[in-house]
Amino acid sequence: KNKNLQMFFFLLANVSIYLALSYLVTDLMLKPFWYRHKLHGHRNRKLGEALPKKILGDAVNTWRISPQINGLGDPQSDLNIPFQNVEILLIKPGKIGNKFLRGWFILGKGENAALPNGMCMVAIHGGGRDRRQWLRHISIFHGAGISFLTIDCEEHGLSDGRMRGIGWVTYEYIDALSAVHYARSKLGFKKVVLK
Repeated sequence: KNKNLQMFFFLLANVSIYLALSYLVTDLMLKPFWYRHKLHGHRNRKLGEALPKKILGDAVNTWRISPQINGLGDPQSDLNIPFQNVEILLIKPGKIGNKFLRGWFILGKGENAALPNGMCMVAIHGGGRDRRQWLRHISIFHGAGISFLTIDCEEHGLSDGRMRGIGWVTYEYIDALSAVHYARSKLGFKKVVLK
């Protein structure tokens, strides 16, 4: 009987450790250490000061556009390209309580960008990132006459969120559809490309 009791507690301890580690790994997948929402410490230009170099590693250089431009600002400050801040109403909330996405709209340069024949590229960032992920690409599309709309997905950047983490496409597809709908209905583009 004593041996059975020892075996029970041994299994109970191992299952508890397994569940605790599973929760920790799952939480890190949903809320990576580099992810911070605006209400809970969203990082801005001081990204390099937000985390110790030991943890941050080469993350600052990931955003860097050139040795002089860190890629953590906006199109005007980093690239000298005019832009508009936009607020996009979600076609349906992916997460309860979220209503708006926020992003940048950059009108393409030259005659090719003129409506109604112009093209708009809608760019969606990766998990744990925000619209600044596309800063290094904006000048290419702008110079080619392609307008550019990039957003912060729900729970990221300056869009609505309550730090519930990455949805692994369970709600991000709604963000993409909302941005495409905005580009067509509010901005008036007939040709919209989703990236």
